[in-house]
Amino acid sequence: MNCTVDNVLYHCQKIEPRKTMKKGDLVKFKDVVDEGDADLRMVLLENPDKGFVLVEALVEMKLRPTYRYEVADLVVCEVN
Repeated sequence: MNCTVDNVLYHCQKIEPRKTMKKGDLVKFKDVVDEGDADLRMVLLENPDKGFVLVEALVEMKLRPTYRYEVADLVVCEVN
């Protein structure tokens, strides 16, 4: 699956799950609930803490929104 943010093309594919995510990882939702979130990619702004992590949505906005999600709701993408 491809997504473009700020004219940078990201190719994401599901990779083998890791036990831990780390700051800087590119992630997506494990199970998409809203159709608009299927192509959404996010970057971890911090290492997970107590099952939660702060992410920044990779969207074409001057100020990108940040969210806190449960780690179990996200999967790591591989950037090719």
